[in-house]
This record gives sequence, C-alpha cells and structure tokens, in this order.
Amino acid sequence: MKALKGLLKYIGIVLASIVALALILLCIMYFFPSVRIFGVGVVHYNKQLTPSSVVLSEYSNYSSIELNVNSKKINIDIIPSDGENIECGLKLNIFGISTEIVEYTVVKNVAVEDRVLKIYLNVSEPSGWIATSNSRVTVNIPVGYEYSLLTNSKSGDVSIGNTSQTINVSNLFVSTGSGNLNLVNMGESLELDSLNLSTDKGYFDLSSITNINVDNKVKLVANDGRFKFNNLNASLDVTGTGVKIEANNIICDEDGFTVIANNGYFDISKLYSPTGAENTIITENTSLNIGEITGKTGIVTEYGDISINTLNDYTMIENTNGRVAVETAKDTILVQTVMGDISVDEYLKSGKFESERGNINVNSTSNYVDGYVTEIINVDGNVTINNKINLLLITTTGRSKVDVEFEIIKDDFVDLTKVFQHTIKASKAGSCLVTIPTDKSPHFKFMARGDISGEITGFSASDYSNVHSSDQYQYYPSADDQDLCLNSCSFWFEGKIQFRGNA
Repeated sequence: MKALKGLLKYIGIVLASIVALALILLCIMYFFPSVRIFGVGVVHYNKQLTPSSVVLSEYSNYSSIELNVNSKKINIDIIPSDGENIECGLKLNIFGISTEIVEYTVVKNVAVEDRVLKIYLNVSEPSGWIATSNSRVTVNIPVGYEYSLLTNSKSGDVSIGNTSQTINVSNLFVSTGSGNLNLVNMGESLELDSLNLSTDKGYFDLSSITNINVDNKVKLVANDGRFKFNNLNASLDVTGTGVKIEANNIICDEDGFTVIANNGYFDISKLYSPTGAENTIITENTSLNIGEITGKTGIVTEYGDISINTLNDYTMIENTNGRVAVETAKDTILVQTVMGDISVDEYLKSGKFESERGNINVNSTSNYVDGYVTEIINVDGNVTINNKINLLLITTTGRSKVDVEFEIIKDDFVDLTKVFQHTIKASKAGSCLVTIPTDKSPHFKFMARGDISGEITGFSASDYSNVHSSDQYQYYPSADDQDLCLNSCSFWFEGKIQFRGNA
C-alpha cells in the first residue's frame, strides 16, 4: 500500500511539473511572440490596423466596380461612406495558438478588366486554434458608385450597409461557413442582376427588405443553412444537404422554383410560377408548409410532412413515409405514399391517391365534367371518400377499410357514349361501407358480387330483403326500370361490401 501511495505521489509530482512547465512556456510565448515551441506559437492581438486605401481616381476606363472581400474567421462589414476612396480598417481582438507565422493584414489587388474595376481585399490570417471574438474588417465604400459585392468568410459574419446611407448594389454573392448575413438599410426594394447565397450553417436574413427583384435565377446553397425573405421576385435554384427557406411570397419567372437537396425545410406563404414554368422539390427529408402554390408542381421526398393550403395547378406528390395534407386542390392532384396518411379537404378536378399503409381521406367537390375521375388504391389503411358526382374508381388489396359516400348520381346523360361506371373492388380481408343517395329517386344499375350486405333505400329486390350478390346487373329501384337506367351512370361493386341507406 505504501508503495502504491508513493507511486501515485510521484506521478502527481511529474504531472504537476509538466503543467507548470507548460504554463511557463505559454507565458514566455505570450510575452515573446517570436518564441515558438515545436513550431507552435501564441497569437494574441488587441489593436486597430489601417491598411492603405484604394484610391479610385488612380484608375480609369471602368464603368462598374466589383468588390471582393474574403476572410477566414474575421467578420466582414461593408459600409457606405461619403468619402472618395475605399478605406479599410482591421480591428483585432485575437487569442490562440498557431503553427503558422502569418501576420494579420489586408492584402489588396486592384485591376481593370473588361471595363470592370476589380478590387480584391483578402484578410491574411494564420490557421490554428484561434478565437477572433469581435475582430472585423471594415470596408468603407463611396456611395456614388454601383457595386457588385462578393464576400467569402469561413466562420465570420457578413454585414452590408448601415442605417444612415444606402449602397447601390447590382450583384450580390455571399458565401460563409458558419457565419451569418445581415443586410442593413438596403431600401424598400432591392433591384439585382444576380443573387447567389451559400452557407453551411449560417442564417441569411434578408427579410428587412420588402421586395427583392432579381433578373437572373437566384442560387441558394446550404448544408444546414437558413434563408429568410419577405417578398422575393425571382426564380430559384436551391441545392444542398440541409436547406431552410422562409418567405412571405416567392414569385418566380419562367425558370420556376427548383430544389434538389437531401434535407429541405420550407415555410412559405405563397409560391408562384407562371404558365409553362414548374415548381420541383426533390428531397430525402422535408418539412414543407406552403400557403398557396401556383404553377405545375412536383414534390418527391422520403420522410417528413407536407402541408399545403391551396394548389392552383396540376400537382404530383410522392412522399414515402410522411403525411400529405392539402386543403384545396383546384386542378388535378396525384398523391402517392407508402406509410404516410393522405388528406385532401377538397379537390375540384381529377385526383389519384395511393398508399400502402397510410390512411386516405379525400373529398371530390366538383360538379360533373366529362373526364374528371378519382382513383384510389390502398392496401392496409383506412379510406374515407366523399364523391360529389364524377367517376370514382377504388381498389383495395389488403386489410383496408373503406367508407364511401356518393352525393349525386349522374342520371341525365344525353350522349350515351359518355356514360361511366363507378367501380369499387374491396379485398376479402378488408371491407367497404357504401352510401348511395336515393332521396331524389334516381334510376341506375349496379353489379354487386362477393360478400354483399346492407340496404339501398328504396331498392325493390324480388326474393331478397334488399341488395344481394349476383352475377347479373341489378336495377334501381326495380328490374322494371331498365330503360330508365340508360341515361344514368352505373356501379360495379366487388368484394366485401356493406350498403347503408341515405346518409
């Protein structure tokens, strides 16, 4: 035991000595920055540097200015000024360790190319474990020019503008790693030729600008970044592994709205694309909440919920494991899931709804239009459908339980070639409950085969109390009315079907 205590005491003394030596070396390197141990040195600054100005009067034959500002960890501020030149200030509040012997400064390069004055301001920074705190490079630019602004920072924030003056910007390109973007006092309406935004984990908030109008397609790239707009008038091309978009209105031109990302999260009040343009959203995982969509739309995802208030045009949605909820679809809608539930409060044209294990709850509210049809395919979910008048086709193959209510029987066909037949095929393992309205005394024929039960109000069936299984068509209200059924739609029921009287 004494030997163990002695050993532990010895180890403690050795560790304490190592720590003390490390602290001594750290102090030496702190007060004498030129001293480096195994190539590692301490970096610490708390000062203000003023690099030389870019004197614009020294350059001629240019019609626009392209300003490029780049850093690693240093924040970037671009501020309008009343001066005549581009002035830089570098505020440093630095502490850390690095293996590089690099001084903090701003390296500039200026040249005129194709009548564009291209200015490159690169912040020279050593790499290492360095905390930059409130360090920033401030670039003051004269307000009497039009600028293309290009900024790039790995972890620094980017701020453009101030509260007292505005900057005339024609093109804006901002790229960060974890840094955020903040636009200040850019006006109620920002007119741009192009807008490209890229971030890994930053938050780019452009919502302070009421309207952003961009002539060319906007490009957004993110790994886990967030973009926020008020009203954006431009087509979008969105890519990445994690993209979050919030907006009041996105009004696209003929190039539409395109998203291809592993993860996409959308909260948009209104998304609009004109006739001929398309909205395409392809993700592996999504959380989509959109108030209104205009334009032909395709949405494909594996996981996540989709919620849309109003669809104004043809829409196709494939969501393998997530829920799809639509309030109103004014054009044809097609929805397919495997596990996810489908609900459409009302749709005004055709609809196709297919799910293996999800529930389906839909409501066709359109008046009769030749060619409008609802098709439902289900395996093991529950199906509820209210069908006003147009053609309905239902097929179930598993344990699906179906509840169907027909509101109106179409019985006034003039062109007999337009007469259609509703079809419901329910599996033996499942069931289907059907309501057929007879309160207006329609005439129709129907085929009912399988496990048939229940009643159709007013149906007169000889030898049976009411509707029954048969290989022959049955006629409502009786077989004496066959000729009156010629102008009415018909029904085909097959499987385990139970009829009930009027709702």
